[in-house]
Amino acid sequence: MLKMLTGFTHNIDDFQLARQDLREQIQLSENRLANTIGLFSCHSVAFTEGIISELQHSYPFPTVGISTIYSGTDKGREGFGLSAVVLTSDDLTFGVETIDLSNDDGARGRVENAVAKLFREARPAALFLVGESSHELSGEILVQYIDEATGGGIPQFGMFAASSSSDAQATDSAMYYNGEALKNLIALIAVYGDFNVDFHNISTADTLTHSLSGRVTKSSGNLIEEINNMPALEFFASKHLELALLITAPFIVTYPDGFTVTRCMMPFSSAENGVIFFGAIPEGSRLVFGIPHREDVYKSARQLVAKLKKENVSGVIISSCIYRSWLVAGYEDTEEEIFREVFGEANIPYWFMYSFGELSPTTYDGKEENFFHNYSLTVMTF
Repeated sequence: MLKMLTGFTHNIDDFQLARQDLREQIQLSENRLANTIGLFSCHSVAFTEGIISELQHSYPFPTVGISTIYSGTDKGREGFGLSAVVLTSDDLTFGVETIDLSNDDGARGRVENAVAKLFREARPAALFLVGESSHELSGEILVQYIDEATGGGIPQFGMFAASSSSDAQATDSAMYYNGEALKNLIALIAVYGDFNVDFHNISTADTLTHSLSGRVTKSSGNLIEEINNMPALEFFASKHLELALLITAPFIVTYPDGFTVTRCMMPFSSAENGVIFFGAIPEGSRLVFGIPHREDVYKSARQLVAKLKKENVSGVIISSCIYRSWLVAGYEDTEEEIFREVFGEANIPYWFMYSFGELSPTTYDGKEENFFHNYSLTVMTF
């Protein structure tokens, strides 16, 4: 059994007050079991003020924390706040290894080394990734490297640091591991034992689409070089659409085999020979430009929550794309509020945060595969 303890504090500039809030809510001495790991998400102010480092140093077990623009638990929520989650168990155990993603050169070997260390104890039941995503190594390639190193068949779920800056992942995005500030690093958390876990994801409910569409005729991973046999930049220019207007929009991508995903462009994504997306788009895929709108964010979240209501769960971890947050910014209702109405009122612990990329298994070609999502809402329940 896995027990999930949650806390939230608004005191992100005062360590003593923050620690007091979390102590009262989590009640660690009464609730902690034999094996434990701690997770944090908070506004970047908590990193710059040093609160997250002091909090992590105060816990006698491994801790990982990342920045976001908004997070919450069943104990509270706010943009300028700090969420704390403690996962603890008597029969499950945890292992943590970090992976440097500062450059693509040698990344496969670093992934293999981290996985090999985690496999020394046993084969994990699941892998949980928390850290900073990398412009040097796309999320899709990271998933591929981990699958290859593990031999496949181990579900991966992940959430990645984001910031309040206009490009979502600027210098104030951050990741802390055991109280130390680290850049371009992923913590790979292994869960060992009989772990009963489920994964869910949704991107759009009924996305409106633009007349803009095309066929990818040349690509390399997440670099799109040609659309309709035209250089990608020329293609978008011919449609009188600037890249600056497209980076917050969902692209509905249909693979040659009929599988449909949603992709987003990277901020400042133009390259000399094409346009860079957050995930791979194979040659032959059809691109349709989706028109983002606030009601679709709410509707897709409600659809997923309606499905989750039918399950018997004791804990919920939720990661939503930061691009979705921009569509509801300034409005009183948030996606988190939709989860709160169900799980908060039922006293089921949950953790919600906005992420710079979402990692969760999905059904592809009749089987469950690990997948790096864009513009999506992803959920892990146990």
